[in-house]
Amino acid sequence: MLDVKLNDSLRDINQHGSVDNFWVVLDSDGEDISNRREDVYKRILGSGIDIGECRVEVIIQNPCIETWGLGNKSMIAVNQLHGSMSELYRHYDVKNDDPELMKKQDGFIGTDAGFHEKYLKEMLSINSIRYTKKNPNGLKENYYLNKIIERATSEEEHLGSFLYFYRRALEL
Repeated sequence: MLDVKLNDSLRDINQHGSVDNFWVVLDSDGEDISNRREDVYKRILGSGIDIGECRVEVIIQNPCIETWGLGNKSMIAVNQLHGSMSELYRHYDVKNDDPELMKKQDGFIGTDAGFHEKYLKEMLSINSIRYTKKNPNGLKENYYLNKIIERATSEEEHLGSFLYFYRRALEL
């Protein structure tokens, strides 16, 4: 994506000239957030494509967008946990601990981000919500987002990458 789509987007901004904000939103992919953000800014500057006065914002989700979805505490009723959700919750309590710090379970084949996606799907399924990347039902509802905002702003040590995104969005 960064090798092709980024330059395509920059060329579009250059050609149309009416874009005043350009946001690049990526998963951290296990990399340091600052390093990943800096890499994107360097790629933009190194592209040689003039985007004029367009403001660039780079948002890095830590480790992925599904992690932000785990920040809605109201989706977990501890007395209703059963089966694999109970096992996931015993591994890591996303209701009380920062979801961004969660590591995958021993034996999970895949990345931490993949584990976060699995956890989110299980958490939402208990609430009869089906989640896929193409159809993020539930997560796109205002009530769901408001709960994540509430948590990130009241427990500032939680969901740091979301809080960064949220504060930047308020600046627009």
